[in-house]
Order: sequence, then C-alpha cells, then structure tokens
Amino acid sequence: MSFGYFEEKEKVKKRQPHKRKAEKVIKKETVKMVFERFIELKVKQNLRSTTLNQHVGLFKNISSFHETKMDKPFYLSDITTDFISDYVYWLKNEAVRFDGHKYKLESAQTKDLADASIEGRLKYLKTFIN
Repeated sequence: MSFGYFEEKEKVKKRQPHKRKAEKVIKKETVKMVFERFIELKVKQNLRSTTLNQHVGLFKNISSFHETKMDKPFYLSDITTDFISDYVYWLKNEAVRFDGHKYKLESAQTKDLADASIEGRLKYLKTFIN
C-alpha cells in the first residue's frame, strides 16, 4: 500500500451562500386533509368527545361558509385575515342558528349568532390553525 491510496477530499474554501428562488414554493394541502390529521392528533391527546365534536362542528361550519363564497377547492392557504373577517361577518349576519337541528323548532332557527358563540368558534379555529 502506498501513501497515495486514500485521496484527500477537495477542501472547501468558504461556505457557499444559499441561492433562494424568486418565487415562494407553497405546498397546497386541502383543509380536509389537514383537519383529519388534526383530529387524529387530538384523539391521541385524549380530549373529551364534546371538545372533539366542537372541532368537527367548526370544520363543517367553515367548509359550508367557503362553499357559499367560492366554487374552488378549499386549501389551507385560503385562510387569511380577510377570510376570517368575512367568516365572522357571515356568522353574525347570515348563518342560521341551529341549522339542520332535528329537535329545534323552525321559529328558533334564526340568523344572528350570539357573540359568545362566535368567540367560541374563533377559539377553535385558532387552535386548528396553530
């Protein structure tokens, strides 16, 4: 064996700067896919069934809001501050209280959700987004 058997690696003089791309790469995931993973995580955290039902109710509610406003698929990047402010306005003025509830009278199914209900839904939305 000679001393030249193992070749030395080429020395790197300086760390090369990172070359960023001009456009931002956005991974498009539908809200449904992300929500399913979110619920699996919350089940593993052993949350109560009432809390899990609140999260599912929020997802159904926000999906129905998106369907009324837009015809395209619902991606996570669609949830912006404008979307949330439109969602709050929709809850306050257009969403029907007890919509589709089989034991509530039609006279009880009115528009104008209570402020506490809206705050609760926003709390669950914030948990989902984080």
